[in-house]
Amino acid sequence: EGVMMLDGEEVYFASPQDAWNRGVATIFQELALAGKMTIADNIFLGREITRTVAGIPFLDRRAMHKRSRELLEDLDVVVPDIHTWVEYLSGGQRQGVAIARALNIDAEVIVMDEPTAALAVAEVRKVLEFIKTLRRQGKSVILISHNVQDVFEVSDRITVLRRGQRIGLLETAKTTPEEVVGYITGAAETKRRPEEAH
Repeated sequence: EGVMMLDGEEVYFASPQDAWNRGVATIFQELALAGKMTIADNIFLGREITRTVAGIPFLDRRAMHKRSRELLEDLDVVVPDIHTWVEYLSGGQRQGVAIARALNIDAEVIVMDEPTAALAVAEVRKVLEFIKTLRRQGKSVILISHNVQDVFEVSDRITVLRRGQRIGLLETAKTTPEEVVGYITGAAETKRRPEEAH
């Protein structure tokens, strides 16, 4: 139970498109990228740029490629070529493409579901850098993760859920990984209530 508030206003989203229109994007653990499409095609999937010639609409691939390069450069994502199929990218590069797609809809709130799961150590570092870049750009990131160390590196606040209940709301600078793990395991459940952590 509860409500979603965005900019002080209660919101309800009937579809992902509703959320996009309000500047909220979700990057799922499985990424939902089309492997047999190019990087640029994935970034603009469902939001393609068109131009009209003699009354007939055509995809404006030049504009989409230019914008895709700008988004990837802003995130410092290095890819072989903008025309590369996504299935040939590494896990970290795919995360970069998924984040670029979120930025392409001008998302102000980006929900990331287990973005470092199944990534190699170097790629985990890259994803954490992506999150820091988003913060510097003034974006809000909601990071869902079981990796406590990753969460501590990039967060301001930590919410702990256990058995469907919020049992901890902590300021990162005022807590420790041990305390957070205590909430996760239930050892700290009676020590502090969520309302006391505000």
